[in-house]
Amino acid sequence: MKKIYFLAIAALVSFSACKKDVKSFANVDEDINYHEEVAFPDAGIFAGLPVNAPIQAIDTAFPTNYQSYLTQYNTSPNKVISTKMKQLNFSMTAPPGQTFDFIDTMRVYVFGNGLPTKLVGYKYPVPKGLTELDLDIVDEDLKEYFLHDSVHVRLSGHINALPPNGTRMLINTTFHLFANPLN
Repeated sequence: MKKIYFLAIAALVSFSACKKDVKSFANVDEDINYHEEVAFPDAGIFAGLPVNAPIQAIDTAFPTNYQSYLTQYNTSPNKVISTKMKQLNFSMTAPPGQTFDFIDTMRVYVFGNGLPTKLVGYKYPVPKGLTELDLDIVDEDLKEYFLHDSVHVRLSGHINALPPNGTRMLINTTFHLFANPLN
């Protein structure tokens, strides 16, 4: 009977120790959300362009805050395995009721200091009547872009009408961070 009691205690101690080890080696597997409002250039910049003309409408940059996220999730740059875009969405914010009807194709690229320009999302064609637009995501590892202080975003596409002056939209992006923990 003492033997069974001893084996039960040993098994319980072993299970507790294993459970602790598994928890300390769990990978970082988190979504990181970014939101950036941007303005389309005033319609005058498009003057003289033919309908269905290719445009490079917006270049913007936003801070990645990667150091804060890595600290929050107890990891470091050399422990990051991958960072992939999970979701890319645009929402019109001005003028009220504005739709994406003025553009029929949209592409989104990222680039950074010393990094190449890379396509990350697109929509061909852009459906009519939408005030919110989900783009198709390109399955690319963006780890090197995430590990920069800021990332640059370029929107391009084809216009089929001039957007009204004051057209603004919110870019909603979700990146998925996969990394090893520090300990």
